[in-house]
Amino acid sequence: MNEESEKWQRRFERERAARKEAERLLEEKSRDLYAANQRLLEDARTLESCVSERTHRLAENQEGLVTLNRALIGLGLDTDANLSSLVETCGIILMADAVIFSRVGDGNDLSAASVWEARPGTLPHKNCALCHEVLETWQGRVIHVPNIEEHLQGRLPDGFRVPFQSFAGFAVVNRSRIVGVLSVFFGEGTTLDPFREQVLEMIATAIAMDAERDHTRANLEAQERRFSAVFEGSMDGILVYDANGRILDANRRVAELMGYRRAILCTMSLRDLLPDRWVDGWRESHRRVVDNGRDRTVVEFMPKNGLPFVAEVSSSRFQIGDQTLIQGAIRDITKRRRLEIESREAAAALARAKEDAERANAAKSVFLATMSHEIRTPMNGIIGFTEILEGTDLDARQRQYLHTIRASGEVLLGIINDILDLSRIEQGRLELEPVALDPIECIRDAARILEAKAAAKGLILTVEIDRAVPRQIRADAGRLRQILLNLINNALKFTDQGGVTVRIANAPGAPMLNFEVIDTGCGIEAGDIGRLFEPFTQFGESDARREGTGLGLAICKSLVAAMGGEMSCQSEVGRGSVFRFAIPLRPPGEASLRGVVAIRDEIHRGLVCALLRRLGHTVESETELVWPPSSDYDFVIAEADVWSRVAGADDTAAAGVRPIRIGILTPGALSAMDQLKARGVNRFVGLPVKPEALAESLALPA
Repeated sequence: MNEESEKWQRRFERERAARKEAERLLEEKSRDLYAANQRLLEDARTLESCVSERTHRLAENQEGLVTLNRALIGLGLDTDANLSSLVETCGIILMADAVIFSRVGDGNDLSAASVWEARPGTLPHKNCALCHEVLETWQGRVIHVPNIEEHLQGRLPDGFRVPFQSFAGFAVVNRSRIVGVLSVFFGEGTTLDPFREQVLEMIATAIAMDAERDHTRANLEAQERRFSAVFEGSMDGILVYDANGRILDANRRVAELMGYRRAILCTMSLRDLLPDRWVDGWRESHRRVVDNGRDRTVVEFMPKNGLPFVAEVSSSRFQIGDQTLIQGAIRDITKRRRLEIESREAAAALARAKEDAERANAAKSVFLATMSHEIRTPMNGIIGFTEILEGTDLDARQRQYLHTIRASGEVLLGIINDILDLSRIEQGRLELEPVALDPIECIRDAARILEAKAAAKGLILTVEIDRAVPRQIRADAGRLRQILLNLINNALKFTDQGGVTVRIANAPGAPMLNFEVIDTGCGIEAGDIGRLFEPFTQFGESDARREGTGLGLAICKSLVAAMGGEMSCQSEVGRGSVFRFAIPLRPPGEASLRGVVAIRDEIHRGLVCALLRRLGHTVESETELVWPPSSDYDFVIAEADVWSRVAGADDTAAAGVRPIRIGILTPGALSAMDQLKARGVNRFVGLPVKPEALAESLALPA
């Protein structure tokens, strides 16, 4: 009831303000008329005839203003009736033959909304060219056409005569937009004096105010319908109560939660719904809402029938007139609290199990590294002294025994080295030593070392080198040779006929160097390829299987990843296998870059940072960006949402120079590329992020 009264009060105040404005205009006009009368009296002797005529006109004007004032005061709530009254008043005061108010449609067309005629049937049509001229040439003043036929000459059908002689038009403007045209037609030529222009402007303003009032009323009604739909359709319970906690309104969901009818709830206090032990907590939350305007808390409610339930209450304060009201949104979180407790307990147990597993794994890695190192020292001594002993005078049988001892020692030393490498990788202690090297010589050296083994098995070992491969890159020469030797040696072990081909070429469209080792061996089952790079994994029953430990491919894949690349395998049983890996193509003099990665998701952020560090760059991790970034940064990588919120990044004058701006694009953010480019982001990487994509984006020319 209070809201309805206040709404009518606001409407009455707006109408009273309109009437006061009209009275003010009448008073001002009356003062002007009085001053004019005084001037006319002073010149009465010399301008008697002129005074008589002007006095008569002033009397007409005053009568017209009184009529207009009465019309404005009599405006009601019916918009159509108001419009008809204003149009009729305009015709009467201006002594016109016809008046039209035409509304502007969506296609900038005009349609008559109200028509008044002193002589019915005189209007040829309700949408004339003169009205359109007002709409198209509007410059804020009355448009007057003293001779319509002369003005429209050449635009009228032959023999057609306009039943009016002159025209006046004024645009109705609301919210800086023309919403209609007020057109006045005169049967005889007329001169538009300032008074008639003012009347026309005042009526156009009144029509605009009436349209605004109708628009406001429609918006209010629509808002009330929307609020009612949201209030009743909410999945949360909503209570409205006063500063004393007395419930004034409740939606359907609250009635369901509390077990009371809504009419009963509106006679209760919020205190009646709480167990005694929760009253103090609610009072503290209520005080925060009154003081700060909003609060969120968790309380327990006692429904009419049933067990108590825990709810999250989000409260906000609002004002209606002099009354302070509070709206509380109630969400039952009993199940969620139970799941949270269970989830925390499970997470704690999982964390403990993970810590135990990590400690056990770390202990295993340390043990393996220590034992491998300790065993390798005496094994080097055994192999070394065996070589020395082979150089002494020995008979054939002794030399054969020493050769067997040395070969077995070298195999055992290789196994020990693999275990040591694996333990270093698992502990994160693997360090690369990038140097300038010739990749072609590196691949030829690996092939030369294994030429004898290939010849012993009657296999052809071929090296194919693309002409575009650079002769100088920056990489870890020892680790690259280790990868090649392992892959070529594996290919020779599992190939009995045909041969092994080693290829090197530049990756198409990316700054990467591709390596391939292709054999014509026994191949691998499709189901086993996914586990091929796991430690201690071997397949098949051949003698070659028993030669190794199953660590070589796992170590190679880890070494390639540490270099910033990827390794894969393609195989078919009986037709051989292809092992591929790619490493970033870095010029020998390339220095590492320093940058910042801003991605909100912790997993994606950690992945991108890890890939960049493997590429040899220094990276700082953030969830948001501050612009401009540090001058020390060479690049800035952020996801689309982060870039869109960065203040100050709109200056595209620096786009293309340091720092390099790179955007991470999710599938749903592809449409935002144009907006990001406007902020200077001209390099993009899609999800999932791959090392070669990062390397390419950083290597592109400015």
